[in-house]
Amino acid sequence: MNALEAVATMVNTLDTSIFERRAREDVIWESQSVLGDLRGKETVLDYLNGKYETIRRTKAYPVAQLACNNPRNYEDCFVVEQLGSCKSTTFVKADGRDQIMRIDVCFIPSPAQVIKTGRFPKLTLEEVNQRRHAWIDVIAERIQFETDPIEVRGYFMEQSQGQRVYIEEVVQKAAELLPGAMTEICSVGVDAASNERARDDSVDGFPCIAIRKGGTLIWPGGLEISLDKLSQHLHRVGLA
Repeated sequence: MNALEAVATMVNTLDTSIFERRAREDVIWESQSVLGDLRGKETVLDYLNGKYETIRRTKAYPVAQLACNNPRNYEDCFVVEQLGSCKSTTFVKADGRDQIMRIDVCFIPSPAQVIKTGRFPKLTLEEVNQRRHAWIDVIAERIQFETDPIEVRGYFMEQSQGQRVYIEEVVQKAAELLPGAMTEICSVGVDAASNERARDDSVDGFPCIAIRKGGTLIWPGGLEISLDKLSQHLHRVGLA
């Protein structure tokens, strides 16, 4: 397998020995979600082992799917889904021996913008579907320990009045399913605070809504807007 598929396989299996075998000693790992980068194989391995131990403990298993950012470049990246939404787009740079030189975990381009291939290294479609549905059980367990009120947030692109009108109506209807919920309408673009909230709520397209209770994201902003599906989802996690 090439370097890109090797990293995607590592994500799907949580097996860091793949990275240990394929990465250069001076490998760089950079993510747009954190300041600075990680340099050196041992540093990146320490980060990955800690991250994957948390995933095993919380059972929030990811799904990596090969994709392409440019139709002319087949499988030049992969997207990662977790807890019901696409989280990131990952690019892998390799040297002439196909050893991993650099890994970039990005939000631009967003997972919504790239072309998915339907290939999930080392996962069967049955396993993919199991992981996609298991997050509901994880959320149902987590919200039992949250004491903060439920928040319903609506996101629209700045200067799009049509999106604002639409999302205000959707937020109102969603809040009716959750009596007592707090609501907020966020304009994404220039406002740094709204942009940060959008990232926390896994927003990857507009307009959209996100619902959370404390630190638990109940309905990620990356999911389609469907009040019927939302109602069913809230019932499954014990909120309706």
